[in-house]
Amino acid sequence: MKPALYYFCIVLAWFAGIHQAAAQGATAFTYQGQLHDGGTNANGTYTMTFKLYDAATSGNQIGSAIASSPTLVNGLFTVNLDFGPGAFNGSARWLDITVQSGADSEELAPRVQVLPTPYAQFAAVAATVTNGAITAAQIGSGAVVNASISAEAVNATNIAGGQVVKGLNGLTDYVTLSAGSNVALATNGNTIQIAALGGSSSLPNGIQIFTSN
Repeated sequence: MKPALYYFCIVLAWFAGIHQAAAQGATAFTYQGQLHDGGTNANGTYTMTFKLYDAATSGNQIGSAIASSPTLVNGLFTVNLDFGPGAFNGSARWLDITVQSGADSEELAPRVQVLPTPYAQFAAVAATVTNGAITAAQIGSGAVVNASISAEAVNATNIAGGQVVKGLNGLTDYVTLSAGSNVALATNGNTIQIAALGGSSSLPNGIQIFTSN
């Protein structure tokens, strides 16, 4: 083992960064770093093996190991990593990295902790919200502060007037229109067209249709 490989870990820990890679899917991210070999920026192809752990030392490996062989220019490299769904559940995570150049191989120490971006920290709060956390009082005051809404919280009392249809001639919930004698019902987009087939007809709940022959 070349002594220079030992210094990889020091530089890598300072320059590494984590960025989301949307093109790779919801569970993938891009890992960027800078590698020094013998005190200078590394150039050429290096084989890197990445493992994800739940502790800075020892601990449990999460997902499978990922091998990548990026070509470095001035020490800079970028790799795409995907440890599968559920790998990042809000708990702390560390990357264990092994670098190989030719016959020389070195497991870097210490492990690199995967740190969230500021907006990812905010998003993590949503994972702590329990079902039913938002009550009718919170919705009524307009202070929605959580992501889970109890089923009984949204009702006619908490919906402002003129926003939605909350009743139809005293009927609520699911309303079914059925054509009676001499009456035809048809839809046109979001419009229900009611037509009398002849004479005059009366519908329940005070709706009347008059036609002339």
